Amino acid sequence: MAEAITEMIFLIVGISLALSVIGTIVLSTERMNSAMGATSSALYDKMSSKIKIVNDPLSMSGSPSKPLIIYAQNVGKTTLSTDVVLMIDGEAKECKEYLLEGEVWAPSSVLCLEIEHPRLPEGEHRVTVVAENGVMDSMVFRV
Repeated sequence: MAEAITEMIFLIVGISLALSVIGTIVLSTERMNSAMGATSSALYDKMSSKIKIVNDPLSMSGSPSKPLIIYAQNVGKTTLSTDVVLMIDGEAKECKEYLLEGEVWAPSSVLCLEIEHPRLPEGEHRVTVVAENGVMDSMVFRV
Protein backbone atom coordinates (compact mmCIF):
# COMPACT_ATOMS: atom_id res chain seq x y z
CA MET A 1 0.00 0.00 0.00
CA ALA A 2 2.82 2.42 0.88
CA GLU A 3 4.47 1.58 -2.40
CA ALA A 4 1.29 2.52 -4.31
CA ILE A 5 1.06 5.86 -2.47
CA THR A 6 4.69 6.62 -3.28
CA GLU A 7 4.12 5.81 -6.96
CA MET A 8 0.98 7.96 -6.94
CA ILE A 9 2.96 10.91 -5.46
CA PHE A 10 5.72 10.47 -8.07
CA LEU A 11 3.09 10.34 -10.84
CA ILE A 12 1.41 13.55 -9.61
CA VAL A 13 4.77 15.32 -9.27
CA GLY A 14 5.79 14.12 -12.76
CA ILE A 15 2.54 15.35 -14.31
CA SER A 16 2.86 18.71 -12.50
CA LEU A 17 6.43 19.11 -13.76
CA ALA A 18 5.41 18.20 -17.30
CA LEU A 19 2.56 20.73 -17.23
CA SER A 20 4.93 23.43 -15.95
CA VAL A 21 7.38 22.76 -18.78
CA ILE A 22 4.60 22.72 -21.37
CA GLY A 23 3.20 26.01 -20.00
CA THR A 24 6.61 27.64 -20.22
CA ILE A 25 7.14 26.41 -23.79
CA VAL A 26 3.69 27.63 -24.87
CA LEU A 27 4.29 31.06 -23.31
CA SER A 28 7.72 31.37 -24.97
CA THR A 29 6.30 30.30 -28.33
CA GLU A 30 3.51 32.86 -28.03
CA ARG A 31 5.98 35.66 -27.25
CA MET A 32 8.20 34.65 -30.15
CA ASN A 33 5.23 34.52 -32.50
CA SER A 34 4.12 37.98 -31.41
CA ALA A 35 7.62 39.41 -31.89
CA MET A 36 7.93 37.81 -35.34
CA GLY A 37 4.57 39.27 -36.33
CA ALA A 38 5.63 42.77 -35.32
CA THR A 39 8.97 42.40 -37.10
CA SER A 40 7.39 41.10 -40.29
CA SER A 41 4.86 43.94 -40.25
CA ALA A 42 7.63 46.54 -39.91
CA LEU A 43 9.68 44.83 -42.60
CA TYR A 44 6.70 44.72 -44.98
CA ASP A 45 6.06 48.40 -44.33
CA LYS A 46 9.68 49.25 -45.11
CA MET A 47 9.79 47.05 -48.21
CA SER A 48 6.61 48.55 -49.67
CA SER A 49 7.75 52.12 -48.97
CA LYS A 50 9.99 54.11 -51.27
CA ILE A 51 10.68 57.80 -51.71
CA LYS A 52 12.44 59.66 -54.50
CA ILE A 53 13.85 63.19 -54.54
CA VAL A 54 12.51 64.66 -57.77
CA ASN A 55 14.33 68.01 -57.90
CA ASP A 56 16.29 69.15 -60.92
CA PRO A 57 19.81 69.36 -59.42
CA LEU A 58 20.75 72.13 -61.87
CA SER A 59 18.02 74.47 -60.61
CA MET A 60 18.74 74.17 -56.87
CA SER A 61 20.06 77.23 -55.08
CA GLY A 62 21.92 77.57 -51.82
CA SER A 63 21.51 81.33 -51.79
CA PRO A 64 20.75 82.84 -48.37
CA SER A 65 18.17 85.14 -50.02
CA LYS A 66 16.12 82.30 -51.55
CA PRO A 67 14.70 79.26 -49.77
CA LEU A 68 15.96 75.83 -50.80
CA ILE A 69 13.01 73.60 -51.69
CA ILE A 70 13.36 69.82 -51.89
CA TYR A 71 10.61 67.80 -53.57
CA ALA A 72 10.28 64.21 -52.33
CA GLN A 73 7.79 61.91 -54.03
CA ASN A 74 6.25 58.85 -52.38
CA VAL A 75 6.84 56.22 -55.08
CA GLY A 76 6.01 53.25 -52.82
CA LYS A 77 2.76 51.46 -52.08
CA THR A 78 2.05 52.80 -48.57
CA THR A 79 0.99 56.14 -47.14
CA LEU A 80 3.83 57.76 -45.20
CA SER A 81 4.03 60.29 -42.41
CA THR A 82 5.18 63.76 -43.40
CA ASP A 83 7.42 63.71 -40.34
CA VAL A 84 10.76 63.26 -42.14
CA VAL A 85 14.38 64.11 -41.50
CA LEU A 86 16.11 66.33 -44.05
CA MET A 87 19.90 66.26 -44.08
CA ILE A 88 22.34 68.30 -46.11
CA ASP A 89 25.88 66.97 -46.14
CA GLY A 90 24.98 64.63 -43.26
CA GLU A 91 23.65 67.39 -40.99
CA ALA A 92 19.95 67.45 -40.05
CA LYS A 93 18.23 70.70 -41.03
CA GLU A 94 15.05 72.33 -39.76
CA CYS A 95 12.51 72.61 -42.56
CA LYS A 96 8.91 73.43 -43.26
CA GLU A 97 6.97 70.45 -44.66
CA TYR A 98 3.88 70.68 -46.84
CA LEU A 99 2.16 68.59 -49.49
CA LEU A 100 1.54 69.84 -53.01
CA GLU A 101 -1.92 68.25 -52.86
CA GLY A 102 -4.00 66.27 -50.41
CA GLU A 103 -3.85 65.78 -46.66
CA VAL A 104 -1.58 62.72 -46.43
CA TRP A 105 1.64 61.68 -48.15
CA ALA A 106 -0.05 59.00 -50.22
CA PRO A 107 1.61 57.03 -53.01
CA SER A 108 2.54 59.28 -55.99
CA SER A 109 2.05 62.51 -53.99
CA VAL A 110 4.88 65.00 -53.49
CA LEU A 111 6.13 66.40 -50.18
CA CYS A 112 7.84 69.80 -50.25
CA LEU A 113 10.60 70.48 -47.75
CA GLU A 114 11.59 74.14 -47.51
CA ILE A 115 14.70 75.49 -45.80
CA GLU A 116 14.44 79.27 -45.31
CA HIS A 117 18.10 80.36 -45.34
CA PRO A 118 20.32 77.44 -46.34
CA ARG A 119 23.65 79.40 -46.48
CA LEU A 120 25.48 76.69 -48.40
CA PRO A 121 29.05 77.30 -49.53
CA GLU A 122 29.85 76.90 -53.21
CA GLY A 123 30.51 73.36 -54.32
CA GLU A 124 28.90 69.95 -54.29
CA HIS A 125 26.36 69.00 -51.61
CA ARG A 126 24.30 65.90 -50.81
CA VAL A 127 20.69 66.17 -49.69
CA THR A 128 19.06 63.15 -48.00
CA VAL A 129 15.43 62.70 -47.03
CA VAL A 130 14.66 59.97 -44.47
CA ALA A 131 11.08 58.82 -43.82
CA GLU A 132 9.88 57.68 -40.40
CA ASN A 133 10.38 53.99 -41.22
CA GLY A 134 14.00 54.49 -42.36
CA VAL A 135 13.37 54.58 -46.11
CA MET A 136 15.53 57.29 -47.68
CA ASP A 137 16.77 58.84 -50.88
CA SER A 138 19.74 61.09 -51.61
CA MET A 139 20.74 63.44 -54.37
CA VAL A 140 23.90 65.40 -55.13
CA PHE A 141 23.64 69.01 -56.31
CA ARG A 142 25.98 71.94 -56.86
CA VAL A 143 25.71 75.53 -55.64
